[in-house]
Amino acid sequence: MLTIPAAILTGLALALPVEPPADVRLDAREQRAVLEAIVDALDARYFQPGAEEPYLARLEELARAAGPEVEADAFALTVHRALQAVQRDGHLGVYGPERARRLLGSEHHTGEPDHAADGIESDHGDADGQGAAWFEHHSLPGAVDLFTLPEFPGNADAAEQLIAALATVPADSALIFDLRGNMGGEAALFRHLSGCLFDSRQPLFAVRWREGETFRLAVSETVPDARCVHLADTPMAVLVDGRTGSVGELMPFILQARSRAVIVGTPTYGASHAAELEALPHGFALMVPVGATHDPLTGADWEGSGVSPDILTDPDAAVTTALNVLSAMRL
Repeated sequence: MLTIPAAILTGLALALPVEPPADVRLDAREQRAVLEAIVDALDARYFQPGAEEPYLARLEELARAAGPEVEADAFALTVHRALQAVQRDGHLGVYGPERARRLLGSEHHTGEPDHAADGIESDHGDADGQGAAWFEHHSLPGAVDLFTLPEFPGNADAAEQLIAALATVPADSALIFDLRGNMGGEAALFRHLSGCLFDSRQPLFAVRWREGETFRLAVSETVPDARCVHLADTPMAVLVDGRTGSVGELMPFILQARSRAVIVGTPTYGASHAAELEALPHGFALMVPVGATHDPLTGADWEGSGVSPDILTDPDAAVTTALNVLSAMRL
């Protein structure tokens, strides 16, 4: 079974050896092979040993019930829904050949921590640092700078682009970060960004990784960046909605906990676990949660609950609401 660590999910370009036909079908034996591989992966790697037992029991039921041929992607959806019905986990996913081929053969990251950088990591490509920026930056009336971040790319060029743009923002400008629809990426970028938002070193987020039968606690901290730390005290709002997930939630969760930003919009998706992607038999893939992300100061996380905005508003009105909030903060 091929395991793709979260650390290399960003920028991954792994080609599967065979292009499976669009109408792949599985007989009962093949269905059981996929289910048994999922059982093995969860048993060995699920971030909280013992907590995977209800999932395993459901998979064994599905294996016993395996019957006539089924279409592969429909089978994957059935298994996925069965697992989520046991207990929802925003980073536990089963993908059929069509979806797995895209995840394994494209630049993919999932809202999970990066082992190498203690970062976290949806289905987005990376910025390559060349040409147009991967984000949008607009200067709004009233000395407000709006940054729209559709994702959190994992490469160094992406972070450098964003830091360079923030370095040009005047110290007396307020900030809005628009994370509506941002389903994640790598938390390494948020760690770099935090160097513009805090003027002292402090714990930022932590991940308790399962590594075989042991665990490793990785704590990331914010390191002030001289190029943009002049923004550490500027008024700030972060916009979120129900499609803000994974690392897209990490940023508002931590900034809210540190009283550093006002969160505006609707509650976020609620997926905080760290996960890694594994290739399964017959072209399938499994995203298996292997770590628990939390605030190292409080131990709290956002799994299942999401981030509750400080100011609830229709996402379509979030920018206007944020502008009004920032204006009031400056009075």
